[in-house]
Amino acid sequence: MGTSPTTAIAEKVLARAGVHPVARIFEGAVMDFAFISPAKRSAVVRCVDQPTNADYRALEGMVDQGDFDRAVLIYCEGEHTSFSSKIESWPITRIDELAASLARESHA
Repeated sequence: MGTSPTTAIAEKVLARAGVHPVARIFEGAVMDFAFISPAKRSAVVRCVDQPTNADYRALEGMVDQGDFDRAVLIYCEGEHTSFSSKIESWPITRIDELAASLARESHA
């Protein structure tokens, strides 16, 4: 099972920021990282090369069902319009900012 460039970069930067997932879920070319902060807030980060409406729907479902408090989509290719107002979208070029945000939550 291969790791996409987006996933490899995201995992490396998150680890460097001290943010370590409690779970990694592979599904095809998609990788989800699950995080739980000491304050018991949970987040899921989905890494894809190119986001689709299905990615946003899946993440919205996870938040709506109460599985996670926060959901983030990290993408690599091109500019795009978000398909959801509930789900944060971050280009891989801003992964350092996202890692810092998750690190603050995980140490809160």
